[in-house]
Amino acid sequence: MIAPSVAVNHPKIVVQASNPADTETAVVSEAIVNYLWRHYDFRKPFRRSVKDFLIFGHGWLKVGWRFAEQEQMLGDGELDDLYAQSVMEVDQAAFADPFIAADLPTDEEIAANLPSTAMRIVEDQPFVERVSPFDV
Repeated sequence: MIAPSVAVNHPKIVVQASNPADTETAVVSEAIVNYLWRHYDFRKPFRRSVKDFLIFGHGWLKVGWRFAEQEQMLGDGELDDLYAQSVMEVDQAAFADPFIAADLPTDEEIAANLPSTAMRIVEDQPFVERVSPFDV
């Protein structure tokens, strides 16, 4: 009877500002946390943690932010865009200061120095994981 009353619906998480100047930040934080709770469905690990609490007397959740990057090869279109952007930046620098135009790289040097790989974000999201009571 206790578990459904605690973990059956999405909770309404309330954030209160400790300083009156932070009231707007608290309102935004509250909206973000409530959205993330629904969007990423944190109810599953929360419900399991509530069951742990009822059986063992304590339930643990690990909460955090997961960020992972992976190096990937650039495609032909991406390399062309990067080349065009680099050439445009060099042209703008030459136009802004004609005295440094001789020191700027040529189009061939720009093409030779373009990277063939780039770091891509694979995962960038919050997480909630249940921690087994046997691991505590």
